[in-house]
Amino acid sequence: MRAALTASFALSTAALGVALFSARPAPAHGGREHVHGPHGHTHGAHGHAHGAPGHAHAGGVPELAAHADLRLLALPAPGADSDQNTTRQAVAEALVDHDFRRALAAAEAWVRAGRFDPWTLMAVSDAHLELGELDAAETTLQRVLDVKPTAPTYFRAAYLLHLRGRDADAISALELAVESTPRQAIRERAWTLTELGDVQRFAGELAAAEASYRRALSENPRWSGARVGLARCARARGELSLAAELLREAEAKPSTLSELALLERALDQPQRAQRTLQEALALGRSDDHYARMLAHALADHGVDTAEAVALARHELIVRPNAHTWDALAHALWADGQSAAALSAARRALSWGTQEPELLFHAGLAAAASGEREQARAWLSEAYRRDPGLTWHPQALALDTL
Repeated sequence: MRAALTASFALSTAALGVALFSARPAPAHGGREHVHGPHGHTHGAHGHAHGAPGHAHAGGVPELAAHADLRLLALPAPGADSDQNTTRQAVAEALVDHDFRRALAAAEAWVRAGRFDPWTLMAVSDAHLELGELDAAETTLQRVLDVKPTAPTYFRAAYLLHLRGRDADAISALELAVESTPRQAIRERAWTLTELGDVQRFAGELAAAEASYRRALSENPRWSGARVGLARCARARGELSLAAELLREAEAKPSTLSELALLERALDQPQRAQRTLQEALALGRSDDHYARMLAHALADHGVDTAEAVALARHELIVRPNAHTWDALAHALWADGQSAAALSAARRALSWGTQEPELLFHAGLAAAASGEREQARAWLSEAYRRDPGLTWHPQALALDTL
């Protein structure tokens, strides 16, 4: 079975175990500078917290600790020596603290010596990704794929492929991750199926995305992320009441509450929307790990936009990745700093990702900067992939550009 899975993945990505990440698409929008993090969400990834599923503002991307459970990483490894176990624990603690440079430093001697520990290497790949070092993240993960491809490595490969704009390959990788995750691992299967739905939705495959979310709920009825995904599918069909109902059933996060408040305003429920927004902001300010979600919430609702910019800039110091650049672009646009917003948006898109919400924010920034042709290109692609974005109060009609 493992050989069949490996062969299947090789066919769709052109050489698993040899050069999974060798195909470098030319950036579709903007320059080659970069830089994600996840996922988280969303908005394609409006948030992330190691060890906690979900992310998102209007779409989810994987938490970097997905599958590589940090609690397991911190436990002694069977047959490992004390140095390996000390390294595992130090890396895990650094990732939990969002101190990604410390995580790399903790693993440096181990990696430099060429010693093989898949969990440590996956965590190192995660840290590189959060720091916007995509090439290093890919190279590190490839080492694991070359020797021991498993569900966690396929899961991570999918996210890296998605960030390169290779969504078809990302979908294939996530399908492999689902196939190679044991049936009894209902949390991991629901998580992976939800991420599969997210990438399918980002690619504009709405029916396939809904099927993946429903499958996730059939295997784990309590999985909140799948309800959020179904809500975004309902929004894409214009079923705003159903979308709001599904978000109310989901786990409360600043991102989902902010999105719910937008829907409630669209449904002519202003008082309810205001209460929901205040709940979102209070929750966002309760934990520094919610900084990116909070920045998006403030920008989405046009309140305290200077705070949104400050939050995103501070987060950029810690996690200079594509989704943090996107948060900064959104905040700067909301704060009226259109030129700076456009520059940040180009950085967010520079890996090649076609994630709809990143394109949406880039389109808003381009329009505000007077680059109407570029704005029309980005926004039309965002709306094609996610028609739900046309319901956003900040959406611009293409015929006005």
